[in-house]
Amino acid sequence: MERKSHKNGNKQYAASQGPNEADPVVWQNQKKLIPTKWTVVAIASILLVVAASSLYIFNTQRQESTVEDAEADEAALSSHSLEESGDYKKAIAAYDDAVAEASGEQKASLLSSQALIALRNDSLDMAMGYALEADKASTSPESLSLIAAIARKKGDTDMALEYYERSLAAYEALEVRDTTEEQAVEDAIKELKSE
Repeated sequence: MERKSHKNGNKQYAASQGPNEADPVVWQNQKKLIPTKWTVVAIASILLVVAASSLYIFNTQRQESTVEDAEADEAALSSHSLEESGDYKKAIAAYDDAVAEASGEQKASLLSSQALIALRNDSLDMAMGYALEADKASTSPESLSLIAAIARKKGDTDMALEYYERSLAAYEALEVRDTTEEQAVEDAIKELKSE
């Protein structure tokens, strides 16, 4: 770079075409703002570790979910065969291992399946137990409707009405609504109120 000197009072300044080399304090501060190659390498390494960790966690969760889904599918197939052969208690028991491994919505779905098998075979107390447990695992309009249907079949009109109304409120709160199911719940409420 070409330097030019001139005097201003007792101080001599160097003017250049580069970034503020004339003022050593400013130049030192600017040098501190420019990251060194080791800083860049360290930041890149940290980002790489974070990305790899996130990918590992995502894949682990996906694999666990896939295993749970496979167990649930196997349980459903086994249960269906057993129920068709007339052994509904073994059909319900076929879900037990999958239920033990599941959580949240999947657990609620498996428990609801058990409740439906018991309901179809007029084992109402057992059906109610599974339905209440399903609702506890993950409340949904469907789980509330199932409880209401079992209560209705047991002759408990007050409980049936209460759960149908809760189910209707849950359907109405959904962003994407299933109008067919919602209408069925409304019809059940009207029937119960007219009895």
